[in-house]
Amino acid sequence: MPAQAVPGSKEVTADRPKYAWLVLAISALMMGTQGCVYYSYSVFFKPLAEGFGWNRSETSGVFSVFLLSLGVFAMINGWAADKYGPRKVLIAGAVIAGGGLLLTSQISELWQLYLAYGFIAPIGLSCNFTLTNTMTARWFEKGRGMALGVVSSGTGLGVFLGVPMISRIIESSGWSLAYVTLAIFSGTVIGLGAIILKWPAVTKHDAEQSKKRKTVSPFNMPGSRKPLFITFLIYLFLYWSYQSVMVHLVNYATDIGIDPLTAAGVIGTLGIVSIMGRLGMGA
Repeated sequence: MPAQAVPGSKEVTADRPKYAWLVLAISALMMGTQGCVYYSYSVFFKPLAEGFGWNRSETSGVFSVFLLSLGVFAMINGWAADKYGPRKVLIAGAVIAGGGLLLTSQISELWQLYLAYGFIAPIGLSCNFTLTNTMTARWFEKGRGMALGVVSSGTGLGVFLGVPMISRIIESSGWSLAYVTLAIFSGTVIGLGAIILKWPAVTKHDAEQSKKRKTVSPFNMPGSRKPLFITFLIYLFLYWSYQSVMVHLVNYATDIGIDPLTAAGVIGTLGIVSIMGRLGMGA
């Protein structure tokens, strides 16, 4: 998409390099929040299923709906950010994500979990991936791959630090308080992003270049759309494969006698290893 000023956002004309690093840090923190909410469902799974008497198929279906909602609303939030600016989208995201997780803390029926965690919370959380990556790409013309690797490594850090912490809260105070904690943390971090993140100012060079380019979308791509949809299928099967394992990993570990906190540590270890991969591949 051509660089352009976006309605509702203020162009940043101050010290561009310093602000770019601030954007990078906040974006990584926002992705860490999403990673924590995302992967912590595996430690909520068994307490919820056993506490309410749900079978594992019903309980894992909630996470499937969560992922589907996350993908669909990421596209919608991307469009909304272009039209209305990132600040308005992130403010709405902070309220919806925090509200959805707060509602999750109060559920008593399976359909309420599907609605609160599977549908409402990801509406707000989906702005994280879309805006953090787009924002970082716009601020870092040089070293863009490494910058995007740093942002995506925030997910791994959130998993490494957040999932074991959430597991401890569940063990000591119950799953409801753990979701309240996630609600407060997510709403605060996304709200912080709303205050800080802005599109970069459009320079004269950017304006000249944008006149030479047409806006490209999946519907008006020049040439064949085949590479785009092959990439789409790669991601579809990749996520299908590893998320099917991840959501049941803590269940499996505790079924064979591993302590829940140790099982959560396994998820955390995956997070720290993923940081190395994301940074390495980004570089």
